[in-house]
Amino acid sequence: MTYAVNTMQSGHTMYTYKDPVPSQTAQQTLALLAAHASSRHKACIDEPFGPATVWAVVPSFKGRTVLADMLRPILNGQGLVEARLEARPGVEKQRGLDPANVIAAATWGAHVLLIEDTWVGGGSAQSSAAALKAAGAGAVTTLVMARWLERSRGRTADLIGSIAKVPFDPDRCPFTGDYCS
Repeated sequence: MTYAVNTMQSGHTMYTYKDPVPSQTAQQTLALLAAHASSRHKACIDEPFGPATVWAVVPSFKGRTVLADMLRPILNGQGLVEARLEARPGVEKQRGLDPANVIAAATWGAHVLLIEDTWVGGGSAQSSAAALKAAGAGAVTTLVMARWLERSRGRTADLIGSIAKVPFDPDRCPFTGDYCS
């Protein structure tokens, strides 16, 4: 949906929505973004594999369920059924692709909308998608709320400078990069 940079409001939002005393504003912002993306861009979610009927959240390896708790009334209200994912006990951090680190509920043949709060390297989301596929999902479409950017990595500072000049547009499709019809 957007980019998150630690020195910008987007980074602050992604950190504070799951604080021990969470920011209500940050939680509302994320809930509204998810509601908008899952309804406004539904045709793009459904297009390649048929309608998504199940949703799941990439599990926190710290045991937090904040994102799933926030999204449950929204996505269940859209008629999707939740498939809970859990981090395998004893796994503290997900680095790289390892579906064995995620316990997935059976989703036989379903098209699953997988939601990740923050994409840093992609290991957690990719491992969760692979675990869902191993549990029987027919297809997995991943919606990332924010791509985390670090100024210190390669040419990322240039990218941050260029995106800062373009206003955020929630109507730009996070799946196609275009505008949905």
